[in-house]
Amino acid sequence: MAELRNALDDPERRVESIEAYQRATQELDRLQSLMDSALSVEDVPDDPRVVELGDTVVIELESGLRETYIIVHGAEAPVDDRRISVESPLGRALLARHVGEVVEVTVPEGSYRCTIRSATRGRGARRDKRPGDPVDAPHRQSRPSPGTADASAVLKARAACVRVAGC
Repeated sequence: MAELRNALDDPERRVESIEAYQRATQELDRLQSLMDSALSVEDVPDDPRVVELGDTVVIELESGLRETYIIVHGAEAPVDDRRISVESPLGRALLARHVGEVVEVTVPEGSYRCTIRSATRGRGARRDKRPGDPVDAPHRQSRPSPGTADASAVLKARAACVRVAGC
């Protein structure tokens, strides 16, 4: 507060400080307006045949291993290991695709294929978890046997960058 007072008392810094304050106020107003007009993902009609932001998606790798993820905005991805960013390689490959479709996911070390088994809205995304809930279960439904394609460098790379963008 003292720093702001000194900036306002200094004629050379006063104009700069006032302009910075006005820009910050305008940005705050813009963001508040955006928040006021935003819809919750749960309020948008769900198409259970298409993968959309906020959906819980079950994929099946070529080995038969099933994994479950929630497609979220990048800011939410680091929350837990079930959430993946819509901007990640897997998120980009799944978004707007249909249940039953086989998609190819490209990662730095290559690519892999998986089948979309289901896409449901809201399961586990907003409610509180309780011990023993299926939501608390690990996202991997089964384990691949040693020597399968899932042990390859491509799938190890996939595990490293499945959740966030920038891979």
